[in-house]
Amino acid sequence: MNWAAFARPSGRLDLGNAPSRFFRMPWIRNTDLSMFKNFEVGGGKRLQIRWEIYNLFNTVNWSALNLQAQFNPAGEQVNAAFGKATAARDPRIMQGAIRFTF
Repeated sequence: MNWAAFARPSGRLDLGNAPSRFFRMPWIRNTDLSMFKNFEVGGGKRLQIRWEIYNLFNTVNWSALNLQAQFNPAGEQVNAAFGKATAARDPRIMQGAIRFTF
């Protein structure tokens, strides 16, 4: 990150010259998969086996950035975590089910 691009505001209520949407989160890349298999049991009854996977490829999708710029008295930005991702969305989740219809 280019720390020279950030400076302490010059006065009170000075918001600086950054646009309102300066920070953008990375794209969310998510692939879900569902598999179902039906079995006829007889007499109009059915058994269904289900398997569902959310975030199939276990891609890390960031959900928060550290946007707290902290400056020392000399006006230098001192927060080493500034601009870095701090939280992620759910990892891969799998669930299975058996459904009986009568």
